[in-house]
Amino acid sequence: MSLAPNAPLPAQLAGTHEIVVHGFTWDGGGPVQPAATQVAVTIDAVTEDPLPAGRLAINLCLTGAGGLTAAIAPKHTRIAAAVATLRDTFAAIALDVTVTYLDVTGSHFVVHDSDDAEVSTLFRSAKGAPPGINVFLVQTLSFEGGKAPLPMIGLSGGVPGPFGPAGSAQAGVVVALQLETGQPDRLGVAIAHELGHFLGLYHTSDQPGSDGAQLHDQLPDTAENDSANLMHWSPQPQSTKLTAQQAAILLQSAWVLPL
Repeated sequence: MSLAPNAPLPAQLAGTHEIVVHGFTWDGGGPVQPAATQVAVTIDAVTEDPLPAGRLAINLCLTGAGGLTAAIAPKHTRIAAAVATLRDTFAAIALDVTVTYLDVTGSHFVVHDSDDAEVSTLFRSAKGAPPGINVFLVQTLSFEGGKAPLPMIGLSGGVPGPFGPAGSAQAGVVVALQLETGQPDRLGVAIAHELGHFLGLYHTSDQPGSDGAQLHDQLPDTAENDSANLMHWSPQPQSTKLTAQQAAILLQSAWVLPL
């Protein structure tokens, strides 16, 4: 998936455009190799200015992790607090979030690896869900790409994620319920952070590499290494700030509807 332009900056998009797509294969260990294949390209165009305010529907998909079901979750103290944090974070940019609770049959324990088979299976488990972005709550989410699995708090199906009906391999975000040892509860912020990715936002600052180098987004009003920003690479419970340009990107998403 790609979003262009990915910033609320002046852009001239009229006329003829050429899209060049390259295919690659990777076995998770060796080098990336070019692949000869055919692809289908679908373009969704937003032709209006970003909305000044909007509404976003999400489906909170319960796998049974933590004993949570669609009947229990709305009154569960931790889930209610997380949803309140999510709604307050987006309300600050005039984006109203509505939540539907949904039981799915996905796994409680999910691994993110080179082929993402488990994540894809989880996302497909919500096929037929009501319109909205699917947010899957699992017990644990881990990354397996090195010597030992690494815990993750969340993962988005894309930046941005696909627009349209649920049930595809990348249609959703997944967030882990299990807290890392010694870490504060940041479930609501984690859900909002992954939704930010799904709607088109990158990290304001990525985790430094082994050489100390960092990548930063290209938005002029996001400060580097600002841990108060929702899209910092390691969001904390207080990381709820969104800038004007981040808000404009969120509000121009095809997932956001008029109030």
